[in-house]
Amino acid sequence: MGENKIKISILTSGDFPDGRSGETLIRNLALGMKEHSADVEVIRYKGVYSYSENNSGITARNYLFKRKAKNDVILIFHQICLIFFVPFFLITHKINRKGCPLLFFGLKYAYELLPFLLWCKILNIKAYQIIADYYPKKMIVPVWWKSFKNLFYRLQRKYID
Repeated sequence: MGENKIKISILTSGDFPDGRSGETLIRNLALGMKEHSADVEVIRYKGVYSYSENNSGITARNYLFKRKAKNDVILIFHQICLIFFVPFFLITHKINRKGCPLLFFGLKYAYELLPFLLWCKILNIKAYQIIADYYPKKMIVPVWWKSFKNLFYRLQRKYID
């Protein structure tokens, strides 16, 4: 079964292995796949939020940064870097993981998910998105100057999902 082992990577915007409901969903999904002999890897898109020990037995790593940015100016810089790193990440993913499928969870905005979908198409990597919830405008836009987040969220819900 060694060479026929299914490989799958999960890219999540949440923390892993612990956190809130999204992290619990990913942990249970990954553990279930591992139970059925899949080679599962979890990649934290924005880094870690908390520093809980990974005792799940599932390989977990960070996409680009070790931890999530706490300041809005640094967050904008992080987001730009995360978007521009997509092709490099996917090329190394295709080489190292032999092009195994990618599951996306928690990438809620078009500017986050669209580069992945475009590059997955170019590199012929299968990509699937898990949508677990819907957010009202007041949850996405806590202050007026973040109104573009709502626009990108609505664009993704309408055209990409």
